[in-house]
Amino acid sequence: MLKPLHPILVAVQFVLFALGILAMATVAPDNVPKSLMFVGIGIAVTFVVSQMRSGASVQLGSYGWVFCLLALVAVLFIGREINGVKRWILIGGFQFQPSEFAKVALIAYFASFFARRGSRHGLIFPFVALGATTGFILLAPSISAAVFTFLLGLGVMFIAQVPLGRIISIAITAGLLASPFIGVVIGQHKYIGDRISGFNETLRTDDLCYKPDKTQVEFARCFIERGGVWGRGPAQAKWKLFAETDDFVSSTVAHSLGLLGITTIFAAFACILWIGLDLLYRLSRLQILDVDERNAASILCGGGMLLLVAHAAINLAVTVGKFPNTGMTLPFVSDGGSSMITCAIAIGWMHAAYALLVKHEKVANPRKVSHRQSVAMQ
Repeated sequence: MLKPLHPILVAVQFVLFALGILAMATVAPDNVPKSLMFVGIGIAVTFVVSQMRSGASVQLGSYGWVFCLLALVAVLFIGREINGVKRWILIGGFQFQPSEFAKVALIAYFASFFARRGSRHGLIFPFVALGATTGFILLAPSISAAVFTFLLGLGVMFIAQVPLGRIISIAITAGLLASPFIGVVIGQHKYIGDRISGFNETLRTDDLCYKPDKTQVEFARCFIERGGVWGRGPAQAKWKLFAETDDFVSSTVAHSLGLLGITTIFAAFACILWIGLDLLYRLSRLQILDVDERNAASILCGGGMLLLVAHAAINLAVTVGKFPNTGMTLPFVSDGGSSMITCAIAIGWMHAAYALLVKHEKVANPRKVSHRQSVAMQ
């Protein structure tokens, strides 16, 4: 018997899929079939993960973390280098980005550890796992991805109810250990300094659309401003922008759909945040669940929510010039197979948590569930 999917999450995911296809049709119509293929992969991965038990996801995720760690090492030697950065491994014509998969693998490993051991015992293994994952990402080098993965790991620890004091001590220790190396990386790679200086220049510029020699962040903000309320439509010509279908895809959506498109993106990820918090609250109150199963489902669901919402928040902040360029994609909208699969896994965990709640809430509160279903039918 198939497990139910959260209806609002399904709707949100398909809305974001549609915006991504619209963005590709605006910029490169010939690549729409490839985008549709990635959408199909995303739907399939979401469905498969949503039908799995939390325990199965945790077990596979633990092995997946080991695989991702080996892939992060391999990319340093055989990875494709772009602008001095090695992030991708070519496999049969497709680009595999280990740092993307490492994020969901780390969440699954933490779910495995804290579901079995609890949050009050020694944290040496999670600390080593977090340090090794972020350290190899940093060697690529990719400072933004490493920092994001590290903060994501701390967020998952918080969801796993690790005491806040211990999380802060881990953050301080890691910061002290990594700061000298980060300084060396920034000094050796000019593009990082250019991103920071370009961000500062953008903050000092009032009218970007009439500024010569615009940076890509400034181009993106200009597209948003020119999109207006309703947008210019996908057929309206626009300036070419680097990464206009991945890192800056929201500016392409704003060019085509204007404020309506941007508002839809904000509303979609606000729904993901609200649904994730609601699922976590309901899981915490469902006492008939096995403790290990409840903890695993909560950590997977909460980690998936954090991954999706944080990715979107950073991507949108970069696009409007409120944050330095980090290379973060917009979940389900940006072009790219690695990002699509990892985001599909994350939202699949949220669907799985919902299915677990539906199954056990019927047993715990049959009258309440029946009333809720009757109201939904009306």
